[in-house]
Amino acid sequence: MNTLKRLESAQATVEPNPMESLPLDAFDFPQLRQGDTVEGNIVSISPNQILVDIHYKADAIVDPRELERLDKEFVCALSSGDLVRALVVVPEDKDGNVVISLTRAQQEQDWRQAEELLQSQDVFEGVVTGFNRGGIIVRVGRVRGFVPASQLSGRWQAQQDTEVDPEQRWAPLVGQTMQLKVVDVLNGIVTSIADFGAFVDLGGADGLIHLSELAWRRIEHPSEVLHVGQQVDVYVMNVDEERKRIALSLRRLHPEPWSVVDQQYVVGQVLNVQITRLTAFGAFAKIDDTIEGLIHISEMADYRIAHPKEIVHEGDEVAVRVIRVDPQRRRIGLSLRQASDDSYVEMDWRDEARAAEEAALDESGPDSQVEEAEEAQVG
Repeated sequence: MNTLKRLESAQATVEPNPMESLPLDAFDFPQLRQGDTVEGNIVSISPNQILVDIHYKADAIVDPRELERLDKEFVCALSSGDLVRALVVVPEDKDGNVVISLTRAQQEQDWRQAEELLQSQDVFEGVVTGFNRGGIIVRVGRVRGFVPASQLSGRWQAQQDTEVDPEQRWAPLVGQTMQLKVVDVLNGIVTSIADFGAFVDLGGADGLIHLSELAWRRIEHPSEVLHVGQQVDVYVMNVDEERKRIALSLRRLHPEPWSVVDQQYVVGQVLNVQITRLTAFGAFAKIDDTIEGLIHISEMADYRIAHPKEIVHEGDEVAVRVIRVDPQRRRIGLSLRQASDDSYVEMDWRDEARAAEEAALDESGPDSQVEEAEEAQVG
């Protein structure tokens, strides 16, 4: 009898799981990968270091090698508190820091501008910054564009001396301002594949797509994405004329996944996901090839649990409800226990009914809607 009482007393003094008392996003840090684009506020600036708060477990530092090359005027224009966009170079170095690049993020933004110009076919002004035997080089921000000689207007062609060295024929155009249109995305043929990337023939020049630039998702080998002989559109990241190297990218032809995540996923939506890893505070789940969400331990079940492994295991496929979407902090909150919540079921039914009603109105056309309104007023 005394033994039973002691057992009951011990159960009564069991401490609650401390993880349950923490906010849903207490440990919900984004899973950074090389090449991810992040935003943050500058914490401090010095000649040797720029620290940026990217809402991560530690402040990010601008790549020291880049710091030496940054334009001095650009650095002087920065100040503490400024919001900046950066690209992750190293998710975690030996000291636990996230290393970021400011210029590479700017290149990506400029590339999007170039894509918009391609779609709109708007005319823009560009300054000639370089040349080669086949044409001239013009920048759109930090993106290098190529104008083949065949695309130069008769006015510019007539100004050139056809008797000079063909390699130097277009040299006098450097510094000139031209009216231009973006007419095509550079493409090439995959000629060989190595463990570190794929080589592409651009029609007289070879470029390299590094493994990290093949896709927004993590891949182990280029053969998962490309094969020899394949024709591909590529984004020119950099041209090193001295070393005769062209750095290319496939993934930058598409928007960074977190920049459009709120267009794909909304609060209340039910998704089928795969559990990728478990922690003391919850379970991470793969939503698609590039996006992961977190099921906090408090969203695992309607009763208290000590660890997520009581409910799910790595590799399990489960249905979850989206309960939070935060693109800026690169977070999606998921709920297992609310996946079949009656209140959400009712909300889903109302949304479907509203969508059906709107569709019916669209089919009836504006004239029909006006007639119905007039009839209602008469009645």
